[in-house]
Amino acid sequence: MTIESVGRKMLPFYPGSERQNISDANTRPRTPLPALTSAVPRRDPGFSSAGAVRRTRRGRTGPRPTSYNNMNPVSREIESSGPPVRRGIAGRIGIRRGATIPGKTVRPLLEAMPMMHGAWGTAISLLFLLPIAGAPSVAKAMQDKQGKHLFILSGQSNMANLKPEVSFTPAVEAVFGKDNVIVVKDAQGAQPIRRWYKGWKPAQGDEPKATGDLYDRLMGKVKAAIKDQQIASVTFIWMQGERDATEGHGTVYAESLKGLVKQLSGDLKRDDVNVVIGRINDYAMDNKGKPHWTMVREAQVQVARELPRADWVDTDDLNGPKNGIHATEEGYKTLGERFAKKAIALIRSGK
Repeated sequence: MTIESVGRKMLPFYPGSERQNISDANTRPRTPLPALTSAVPRRDPGFSSAGAVRRTRRGRTGPRPTSYNNMNPVSREIESSGPPVRRGIAGRIGIRRGATIPGKTVRPLLEAMPMMHGAWGTAISLLFLLPIAGAPSVAKAMQDKQGKHLFILSGQSNMANLKPEVSFTPAVEAVFGKDNVIVVKDAQGAQPIRRWYKGWKPAQGDEPKATGDLYDRLMGKVKAAIKDQQIASVTFIWMQGERDATEGHGTVYAESLKGLVKQLSGDLKRDDVNVVIGRINDYAMDNKGKPHWTMVREAQVQVARELPRADWVDTDDLNGPKNGIHATEEGYKTLGERFAKKAIALIRSGK
């Protein structure tokens, strides 16, 4: 093949074909060049000599080059249509801009990369393929394989009044994805912890008795929600303690709360349950009428520090100017956000 210069335009000339009659005062002599490829030579779209291959931006017409015949089926299919190939590695393996590559074609694509070999080569190749070979689908498949994140919310009135859908659920879904989050809430106002913890005992005597009935109700909802689901993490969010502070059971609160977490972990057959505790607010810091108010607050912080996967949330600024026992409407929105932030941090850190 030779190259003929006509002004500033370089036109190819192929031996054996009829030379074009081009009239130009600046025509320079043809300079023979070595063969650049074993493929069938390509002519400029303007040429019409016999045997020349015409190439346009939409595809090829005429006989296929040898390199096309040597392609694997995937690359051959991609090469046959579509806009020009991308530059770089994507271009070398025949992937065109905007192409959607099914998961089952990843292996043939890897095989088409002669510069990559062995386990490390495969790993490095995937880094190049993921952005163009349906990365969102691959990421979603990985999440689905790992499972979903379960959040269990329970407690008394300040949990009962919280609406997860307002701030908590949107926050965790924004991080883990809507399809990868399960939120279960069951709460009832003015109830002591003994209605959840079945091993509860008072500091003295045998009364009152533990029932655990609210725990059973909660777990009924949990088991229904996780049926046939693979669970990646479990986070227990607890907002309770006002009733125990009122009844004067602060001395056994820490052990009762730890017992409740152990009870939940055993029923779910997991030893990695995350725990987020909402510390009761500053409603009765003088302990008047609520003899163990500050004691329960301290016990909640103590449990959060002693459990391996736990943290606590401050609620002192959420009960409005009147410093009520319950949070305000805006306070519940903020509380949901704080619960979500702590839960996400525990899951990410694997604390």
